[in-house]
Amino acid sequence: MRWRSLGFLALLLAVAAGAYYGLEAKGKKSEDAKHVFRADEKEIEKISITRGEEQIAMTREGNGWRLTLPVQAKAETTEITSLLQTLLSAKEERTIDEQPKSLGEYGLEHPTIQITVGFKSDKPPLVLLVGDKNPSGFSTYAKRGDQLAVFLVADTVRTRLDRKASDFRDKRLLVLETDKVKEVKLVSKGRSITLHNAGAEKWE
Repeated sequence: MRWRSLGFLALLLAVAAGAYYGLEAKGKKSEDAKHVFRADEKEIEKISITRGEEQIAMTREGNGWRLTLPVQAKAETTEITSLLQTLLSAKEERTIDEQPKSLGEYGLEHPTIQITVGFKSDKPPLVLLVGDKNPSGFSTYAKRGDQLAVFLVADTVRTRLDRKASDFRDKRLLVLETDKVKEVKLVSKGRSITLHNAGAEKWE
């Protein structure tokens, strides 16, 4: 019985190895991996992320960003900058299928995440579809919206894009310019303290 169990396990490993080869090894590994997108971050004006039924939209506002969907709120600029840096530095690790017959086997028929980047100019928006992890677990299947080919990107791309709307919202309770504050009043248990800005970084 023990030898039969070992034989069965060996068969399973062989099947798994065959599946891995069928889904990944058939692809062409690029000796000089190219960027998924080439764009100037400063020219990006809008970002839209779809995760299942949730849609997140952000637009540039002055030197910062504003969340427009699912709520109207000031956005966390550093979070969006980090997301864009990840997206614009992402590279195609390997081309898996140049003309896929079915996107379902890669999780791209109904993508886990879809991100669309819009520009200030008339340049067409960039769209990236992100699907399932590949068998190794270190990469993720992806494709551009304007091309057929399915390729691999580092799984860190999927992880970075997989964010909720609350992750992009500015967490500060008050947004103000401290040098323009003239008065602060504290009230607690019937007692109050009032502070006046006396200038030159002094308060009375």
